[in-house]
Amino acid sequence: MKFRYLYLVFIVFTLFGCQSRQQFPSRITLGVVSFGEDEKLEEKYRELKEYLETELNSIVELEPAYNERQALSQINDKGWDLVFASPGLAAIASQKSAYVPILPPRRRTQ
Repeated sequence: MKFRYLYLVFIVFTLFGCQSRQQFPSRITLGVVSFGEDEKLEEKYRELKEYLETELNSIVELEPAYNERQALSQINDKGWDLVFASPGLAAIASQKSAYVPILPPRRRTQ
């Protein structure tokens, strides 16, 4: 009888006790095309950065690209984990570098 009880406890702990939590990287790079707005950039993304750091328990680094050529280089090298990009850059990133769009592009209404 004790053996059955111990076996049942072992099965329960194995099934429910070993479920791992989803692991996030310790450092996340947030890429932004800034076009020379370096001073305002940190302020603009401060709340998002703090939110992601809290929720993902990771360090979030904000990395600006000063033009689309730099952004394309980072996208092609997969140097960013999360990217805020124009629709054109988002299309290139999703087609050529396997980035996944979080929000679909908005359709213009006439």
